[in-house]
Amino acid sequence: MIAFVIIILLIFLFPVLNLGGVPIRLEDLFFLGIIFSAPKGSLAEVFSVPRKNVFIRLMFFFLVSNLVSLSWAILRGYTPSSADLNSLFSVFRNIIIIVAGLIFGKTLKVPFSKLLIVLSIGPLVSSVVSLIQYFNLFGLGTYAYLMFGKPEDILGGITRVVGIFGNPNYAAFFQIVGFASLICVTELKNPVAKLILWVGICLSVISVLLTFSRTGLIGIVLTFVVFLVLRKKIRVLVFSVIMVMVVVIPNIPAIISNTRYSAISEEDKTLDVTMGGRSDLIWGKKLEKFYSSPIFGTGPAKDDKSNTGFNTTLYDSSFFFLLVTTGAVGFLIMGVFLFFEIKYFYSVRNAFSNQVSIYFLLVNIPVLIFFVTSDLVANPVFSSFFYFSIGTFVSYAERLNSASNIENRVS
Repeated sequence: MIAFVIIILLIFLFPVLNLGGVPIRLEDLFFLGIIFSAPKGSLAEVFSVPRKNVFIRLMFFFLVSNLVSLSWAILRGYTPSSADLNSLFSVFRNIIIIVAGLIFGKTLKVPFSKLLIVLSIGPLVSSVVSLIQYFNLFGLGTYAYLMFGKPEDILGGITRVVGIFGNPNYAAFFQIVGFASLICVTELKNPVAKLILWVGICLSVISVLLTFSRTGLIGIVLTFVVFLVLRKKIRVLVFSVIMVMVVVIPNIPAIISNTRYSAISEEDKTLDVTMGGRSDLIWGKKLEKFYSSPIFGTGPAKDDKSNTGFNTTLYDSSFFFLLVTTGAVGFLIMGVFLFFEIKYFYSVRNAFSNQVSIYFLLVNIPVLIFFVTSDLVANPVFSSFFYFSIGTFVSYAERLNSASNIENRVS
């Protein structure tokens, strides 16, 4: 449990180190330590159990597809750089993270609610920092922003918080993950602990709203609705819908006035189908690049600064990033990975691992939503958190189900 706490803290609270041009995160040392210090037979067991090694095989195929993509780009005249190699390394790193998680999850023998609380630590810290940034609590707003954001972004004042992630969309995503973690906690009996839990939930919601991320707003609403459905809290859902219709909807113009949320509609009140210019200035250009190499993709192409409205390698969509850089082949492999991961956690629902199932189904809601409007898939914090969580809780759920089966046979 202590190791789990340390890993989560390292993932969320420590920056990337640059060693000789190679980005290294401190949690990587723990991932490698878990693999090399595992008891004899642990690694073999991970690779031999089909319900576990399928994740590893899919990520290995994805690595191969990335290698093919870059090789194909080189054959067509592209000159690779060290940044391209770092991109390949990051994909290989994800395999290491999943393997470490699969080994580590077998050692966890604590209630899942405690693990959820640990998972929420990083996002909760970001929520608190977000509130400090926006409301200038204790006069630390500007300082808290400059610690994690860009100096040029603060010239017009702090209008969108960035938490500890330096980007409002990333902050919204992880703070939604914190929200999902906290609402799944069910085993608290102490009134003080329950009060602290509700304070944490409220902080998470407010901090997501203060990012003024339209994707974040959609994400947290859908996460809450799906949670109520999965937990069969239909009365609460109906009550919430009625309250929104009676209290919120009539006051929407006043609530969103002079905020970024008001930009959801254009001046003529028609729906902004360009999603803030993404479809015209970025996605359209990236589709042109996809058409030039639809099967294998362009490879990482980190030195290619052309063919985008912003004259950078910005994709502003993880789906477009995968489609363009890895082609239809890599995009399909990653799609299968996400589908199988969601299917797996849906399939392990029972009295013992139902919490695990609900939590991961909730986490995948913001993942899929933010994949549409952000480069989340390439974010190292996301990779560490997402892939380690998958590996860890696959093994954790398997252990819970095995214990349940043994108890049933004994009884």
